[in-house]
Amino acid sequence: MTLRAIGLIFKRLLMMWCFSIAAHSHSGADIVSKETIYWGVGHQPPRVILDAEGELSGQGGIQQKMLEEGLVSDYNSKRIIMNWARIQGEIKNGKNVCASFLMKNAQREQYIEYSLPWHIDLPHRIVMSTQIWELLGKPATLSLKTLSRNKKLRGLIGHGRSYGNLDPILESLGRYSNLSIISTGPINGLNMLAKGRMDYVIELPYHVRYFQQTNELAGNSLKMIVIEEAGPYNLAYVGCPKNRWGKTVIEHVNEVIKDVRARESYKMSLKALYSDEKDKAIIERIYNQDFLAIN
Repeated sequence: MTLRAIGLIFKRLLMMWCFSIAAHSHSGADIVSKETIYWGVGHQPPRVILDAEGELSGQGGIQQKMLEEGLVSDYNSKRIIMNWARIQGEIKNGKNVCASFLMKNAQREQYIEYSLPWHIDLPHRIVMSTQIWELLGKPATLSLKTLSRNKKLRGLIGHGRSYGNLDPILESLGRYSNLSIISTGPINGLNMLAKGRMDYVIELPYHVRYFQQTNELAGNSLKMIVIEEAGPYNLAYVGCPKNRWGKTVIEHVNEVIKDVRARESYKMSLKALYSDEKDKAIIERIYNQDFLAIN
């Protein structure tokens, strides 16, 4: 083989190597050019369940993955395990943090950019022991305003939580309320109720069902009572910081939501959160009659 032939082979190899480097560099630039959304997620069974490796499951885990997959062409997604207080703090401070399943209230709307509705919840219930329920005359419904002014009872709501359309009522109760505001999650609050440390709590039905199924203290000792002031359902949203970055992300999120929430698999994921067939039927009705029309 002549020196000229060796030189041509070397030049071809060099060109192939340069092309490979350029291709890899371009691919890397695409990855770098995409911004990252840091998703605040927490262990909140039965909706969101985190295993030891931080992998998501549960109904909320399914919906979170649907959301991330829909955004993959525009954003990288990274999940960070944090509680609701920290999630709200990061969003309030304008960090590139977003979260699913946030309810709206006037205070949050000052610093959170909300998406289109992303989730349906059945309304909150008053939860109390069977004994207290019987002492009150076995009511099918109760007024939250009236119950919260009963000085013989002790109620509980979670600090920093939103209770949907009940928020204005809770904010108006003032010092005459028997409700204690405590930094605790749904399951811990129900545990306090089951141990007799509280007389009633305000909670979502699926949290109560899950607690009854997994906690020996509960059994059939807890009653859920319809709140007279509650609406027919609660809506939850994706929330990001109320700044230019957050507004842009939410615009992309809304496009994903419009596509995803029309899918049969999405509707099934909503119903999967509930074990009671009557609850599933109510979710189906709300989904078909109201949810898809909300824009």
